[in-house]
Amino acid sequence: MKRTLSVLLSVIMVLSLFSCLSVVSFATDVTLESVDFTPAYEISGYENTDGYWEIYYNDQTGEKGYYFYYEFFYEWEDGNVITLTYSDGTTKEYVCEDAYYYDEDGNMLDEDPLYFYDNQEKEHWGLGTNYITMEYDGVSTEYPVEILESPVESIEFIPAYPIELTQDISGAKLEHDIGLDAGEEYFSYYNDDFFNEGNQLVINYTDGTVETFVSDGWDFYNENEDVLVSGNLKEYDVQALNPWTEAGEYSFVFYYMGCRFEVPVTIVENPIASIDYVPAGTYTALENYNGNYEECECDVCIQSNSEFYKYYEDSVNFPLKGDKLIVTNKDSTITEFIYDGDWFFDSEENELLYDYEIETYQEDDHWEIGTEYFVLWCAGKTVELPVEIIANPIESIDVYTESPITIYEQTGGYWDYYYDENGDETEFYYYECPLYSDGVSLIINNTDGTSKTYSYDSYEEWFVAEDGTELYYDMGITSDQYDAPWGIGEHEFQLEHMGIEFTLPVTIVKNPVESIEFNPSEPLVFEYEVDGFWGEAYDEENDEFYDAFIYDIEKYSPYSEGNKLTVNYTTGEKDVFTYSEDDGGFVNDDGTPLTFTDEIIFRDAQYVLPWTLDAETNYIVVEFMGRYVAVRVSLHNGAKPEAAEITGCYNGDGVIGIEWENVSNATEYLVYRRSGTGAWKVVGTTTENYFIDTEDIKDYQSYKYFVHAKNSNGQSTYDSNKVVLIMYIPPLKSFSVSNTSAGIRINCGITEGQNAIYRLDEGEEEWIYIGIAPGNEPHIYDPYVESGVEYTYAAVKVYGDYVSAPVYSNTVTYLKTPTLTKVLNVADGVQVNWNDVDGAESYNVYRKTATTGWVLLGKTTGASYTDTTAKASTTYTYTARAVADGSMSAYEDGLSIKRIATPKVTGVSNSNNGLYVKWGKVADATEYRVYRKTLNAGWKYLATTKNTYYTDTSIKDKCGYYYGYTVIAVSGNTYSGFDNTGVMMQRLFAPALKSAENVNDGIQFTWGAVSGARSYYVYRKTATTGWVLLGTSTTTTYLDKTAQAGVNYTYTARAVHNKYMSTYQSGLSVTRLETPKVTGVSNSNNGIYVKWGKVTGATEYRVYRKTLNAGWKYIATTKNTYYTDTAIKNNGGYYYGYTIIAVNGKTWSTYDNNGVMTKRLFTPVLKSAFGTGSGIKVEWGSVYGATGYNVYRKTANSGWVLIGKTSATSYVDATAAEGTTYTYTVRAYYNNYLSNYNTKGLTAKDEPLYEPENTTRPSDTDASYILNTDSMKFHYPSCHSAEKISAENYAESNDSRETLINQGYSPCGNCNP
Repeated sequence: MKRTLSVLLSVIMVLSLFSCLSVVSFATDVTLESVDFTPAYEISGYENTDGYWEIYYNDQTGEKGYYFYYEFFYEWEDGNVITLTYSDGTTKEYVCEDAYYYDEDGNMLDEDPLYFYDNQEKEHWGLGTNYITMEYDGVSTEYPVEILESPVESIEFIPAYPIELTQDISGAKLEHDIGLDAGEEYFSYYNDDFFNEGNQLVINYTDGTVETFVSDGWDFYNENEDVLVSGNLKEYDVQALNPWTEAGEYSFVFYYMGCRFEVPVTIVENPIASIDYVPAGTYTALENYNGNYEECECDVCIQSNSEFYKYYEDSVNFPLKGDKLIVTNKDSTITEFIYDGDWFFDSEENELLYDYEIETYQEDDHWEIGTEYFVLWCAGKTVELPVEIIANPIESIDVYTESPITIYEQTGGYWDYYYDENGDETEFYYYECPLYSDGVSLIINNTDGTSKTYSYDSYEEWFVAEDGTELYYDMGITSDQYDAPWGIGEHEFQLEHMGIEFTLPVTIVKNPVESIEFNPSEPLVFEYEVDGFWGEAYDEENDEFYDAFIYDIEKYSPYSEGNKLTVNYTTGEKDVFTYSEDDGGFVNDDGTPLTFTDEIIFRDAQYVLPWTLDAETNYIVVEFMGRYVAVRVSLHNGAKPEAAEITGCYNGDGVIGIEWENVSNATEYLVYRRSGTGAWKVVGTTTENYFIDTEDIKDYQSYKYFVHAKNSNGQSTYDSNKVVLIMYIPPLKSFSVSNTSAGIRINCGITEGQNAIYRLDEGEEEWIYIGIAPGNEPHIYDPYVESGVEYTYAAVKVYGDYVSAPVYSNTVTYLKTPTLTKVLNVADGVQVNWNDVDGAESYNVYRKTATTGWVLLGKTTGASYTDTTAKASTTYTYTARAVADGSMSAYEDGLSIKRIATPKVTGVSNSNNGLYVKWGKVADATEYRVYRKTLNAGWKYLATTKNTYYTDTSIKDKCGYYYGYTVIAVSGNTYSGFDNTGVMMQRLFAPALKSAENVNDGIQFTWGAVSGARSYYVYRKTATTGWVLLGTSTTTTYLDKTAQAGVNYTYTARAVHNKYMSTYQSGLSVTRLETPKVTGVSNSNNGIYVKWGKVTGATEYRVYRKTLNAGWKYIATTKNTYYTDTAIKNNGGYYYGYTIIAVNGKTWSTYDNNGVMTKRLFTPVLKSAFGTGSGIKVEWGSVYGATGYNVYRKTANSGWVLIGKTSATSYVDATAAEGTTYTYTVRAYYNNYLSNYNTKGLTAKDEPLYEPENTTRPSDTDASYILNTDSMKFHYPSCHSAEKISAENYAESNDSRETLINQGYSPCGNCNP
């Protein structure tokens, strides 16, 4: 639309250009002396209210916190006044209205050099007066801003119910923006519950009033239903400083009107214990597809091209339909969710309530072909999933075209805009890619050596192979047109398919068409407010829409019978084509068709310039081959037209142009001319409101013109008042301009009469009258020009009251001579600097030596140039000339310098005393200056040395900070350049070594954390080897699983952050001792017997014991591989565990923390074994803690054999053969734990029992013991020997065992009471 409008306006301007020539005087040079700013009202605000909290970080102190950044948006308030005072004493006031500043005459202030700024980022504002700076055209002033104390004394937040959030669920993962933890993730909890319905804010003001606001779930309202001003409510994000990492009690912090209050919140423990994920298939990503290249400073990337390919997260085809997400809760319940293609649902159609995301961490681990991994994050839990990076099957792609693709200039695209380096909108022609055209084929060359051709099919609108298969993936098309608009010449479209990049070359050729004319076969007439519809038009000046009638231009077609298209070629030739239905298009008089394929298009600008009955902008614009012509349209209202009012009559080059006011109901105009007293004759017919008379125009001849208007109702009548008179004056034949030191020279040549000179300044619309150039003077000078400004000149020949058509100069840019400011040695060579010349587009730089003249060295668009070809120890002289649009300035004599090469820093490394810097030696250098910078501060001088190395000890204790180093070589008063990038290094302390000790799987090496380190390199050496890199750790410990038993190792570590590495300490030594393996723990009569395997290198062993309720306790040291714990001999029924540590001097192995457990069980006391006539009965005492007993027997010819189990304390061996002697023993057991056993056992054989005379069975008694008063033996009542005691020797006793022994009795040998 804007392009069409500009075409219409340009057509009108051609016809009316010199009707607006005016004469203005030149102003003398004045400068801006001072500025003042008067705001419409006092700028003030309450503390911590008008603005936002901004986080800051001090990289020197490590301090991180918040400050409040104030925003008042006052600059464009109505009533603001800007006062400019100039050096001649004049002042100019501009008052702000609708965001623009105007003077009293309505002229708008140029706001390009207007700036408002403050220094809050460095000097945080506090209560009282602070200042803002206004700058205009380099001159500045300050004005005050008042920060007022809060009118709020205190605020109480009363929740409707306690706010609870779930750990790692009720929020989102964020990254720290600044500080040492920048880029690290943390979990931030949502504060939405602050607005829960029923929540209250009780605000206590300093004047004693109290106001209560209650939330409706969205906003807070007081009792008068006034809403709490949300703009005065600011959150202070405490989580960004100290993330809430654990469940517990916390508070959100808010400020209202500058007063702080807290919102308590409880973070409840995450109910999810873990998640697991079962893919329904394989996740895949295509090599180098659906991603982009990113810069990287890791060792691998630096050795290649300093970048890696990062796949977008959606390049992984996650999730797949049928995937299972398994959620295990801490209450041990498990729920499976299945992905149905849209979301995850369980078996009861309940949806997953937690969001998920995937993270690829490709910056740390670049993906390559094969199996890589990404992390699924859900409900605060993570699970690692594999993805297959599939090798791209395509090796390369070739483009085949039946013929080279050429595009005519300004065709096949559209006009667009881009923003130049000054931020100005600049119009350019954007060419569309002709890839999707018949005759274009893509040849896909696969990595397996096969190829396949896909040709563009206009029916399918895509690339199709001969077998009918279509190209699978989309095509990416880019070009550099927005950065560098294309002109005539060769260019390339950058194409991408499946990650394979290739190009489509095109050639922009000069448009053979200079201009076009279009004559419709019939007048383009629209019925007034009938042929169209009511719509809206846009008023650009007032930025508003209004109702307008929009005529439908599709009423007419450019492809209508009899329409004529005149093509004027750049060669000067032209051809007229007429549209013929019979011929199927436009053909010329010879029957030759229009060969250009570009479409003829009707356009209009009604949405900006609506058509009205008397408008001069009622045009349809015809577009063809990037050329435009406006065709007049008429609005018919049914009345007979009046004669046209001629508004202008102008001399041209051999022609006379006539222009008249549009007659609203005219469809055609007849132009009449009369010479002297001759008759009127028609010289032309047109539907436009202008006409160019080319018929036999003679120099200095007078002509009269009259224009009849005509429509279907008739022709206008003659009106003598509408006749105009003009004399034809031929234009100047010679006219040129050029730059000189005195200004711009205007050359008209020697002519008769006088020539009026006009000038059009860049960006202006009015021509300025310069003066008269006498015919006998070949040129005059225009000294009132400014450097960098474009000027165009026009000259007209003056003859009486008439003037010739203007002739125009080329546009010239006035350029001052560049002033050289300095030349200096820099890293790459010699840098030449000069003052920027206003308007210069580029500069030519020249160099000479003592033996050569000036030589063009190069061209640049900046105000400096680096001579990379300068040779060391050679003296050079440099100068420069400004260039713009073919214009070139003068040049100075130049500045000289001797070339000193720039030192190259070859290494920066951590040492114990600081950072060690070294560089290469520079020829002619007598000393070197060392400089240092930090991430937030520029280069600072450190020291001067004659060496090619230096240790910066001043930052010895600054662990974790980044420092860069560069060096300047010095030779007398001449300094070399320096590498402004320098070589960066992070100061990292050598890790403090803590321990190296044996553990189960190897040797555990531990060290102290180093500030700033992201990982650590671990090294190992032995007596026969040097340091060997063992591995990498992101923690402060490392397990060496490869250590060999009996070998002494020394360990050390280096701190690492990306490519930065610390030095290292001398190391800790340890001999590898494997963890002893306990091979058996068993009960014995004296306690518990423990044995273990021998450990290579061990000289002794430490034995440890634990119980169910107490940890490990040292009990003994032994050189044997066995030990009996006698200390717990009498602790029957208790559980004991045992573990062993191997020792060699001061080196200890680790131990099995689980140990081997057993239960202390006493050896059962055998009481008796006797025949019963039906077997042998064995009896024993019960064992505390035992749940059962194993019974064993043996004969003289066999060993112990398990014959039975029982939970009782007796057992009858029914399998004993009568008359055979057997020996019996018993072991107590509990689960898998066994007691020891009586190795001697009790011997018995089965034989008939002797029945004593008494009928009382001793076993039926309640006595403790049975006495034999004859043999003086005492027995248990159950002893079979007691049953054989005769009645006269039988007695019972409840005395104790000790009492009976004291009375002379001895215990029975069978039952051993």
